[in-house]
Amino acid sequence: MPFCKKCGYSAGSGEDTCRICGQPLVESSAAAPTTATPPAPVRASRFTPRAMLLVSIPALLFAGIAFAFLYLKTTPTLEQIVPRDSVGVAVVDAKWWWDATGDVRAQADVAKDIRDMEKESGISLDADIASWVGQVGVTVLCADEKKPQVVAYLQVRDWPAFLRFAGKMQSKAKDMSGETWKESTYEGVKIQTIVADGNAATGIPPVSVTWIKGWALVALGEGSIEKVIDTYQGREPAIGNDSNWKQA
Repeated sequence: MPFCKKCGYSAGSGEDTCRICGQPLVESSAAAPTTATPPAPVRASRFTPRAMLLVSIPALLFAGIAFAFLYLKTTPTLEQIVPRDSVGVAVVDAKWWWDATGDVRAQADVAKDIRDMEKESGISLDADIASWVGQVGVTVLCADEKKPQVVAYLQVRDWPAFLRFAGKMQSKAKDMSGETWKESTYEGVKIQTIVADGNAATGIPPVSVTWIKGWALVALGEGSIEKVIDTYQGREPAIGNDSNWKQA
């Protein structure tokens, strides 16, 4: 079939000139053969397992640093969770105290008392407590001998270690005759309370345990741990807002 090489016009049989551009026609078999464009070579990905590892490590480190920054930024300080009307407050750094009392703990009679206590409780001061405790605070909310309210604040430096310790404590309490754990919730915070047989008769106040962001709380006396939770959540004023505390 006649074919125009210039404009692509396909003519009928018997024609020898293009009706569109006037150029001579040629038979389609004489047209220059077209060649298919070869596919572009496939390039090997630069993201080899090694490269992906090199990229992912800094990304994970950055994510970890960002998480730690946000966590520490939102973790309250001790003065932000101690009620302002506390009767007394004592604060000490656990590591400093542990190092400073090393000679005392090494004395024969003290060391024996510690070993006996650890054997009876199944809790090691060094492995189970010193590994995760940071700052320690003790607050007296009420000094009435009949209804004392005392709260111990334990800053948690290592949450996995603290959770292992809490699990051992709970298991130990369940093994003790006449004592059980009672779970309750106050303003969205779970509280574990040790309930002993004859509490009311003996006058022994209940001991409650909970943890908020960055802190473990051990409270003696009814209502004491709830008051700290109220302070943490902003319903009660904190001692950090007191001008006398700021000047201390």
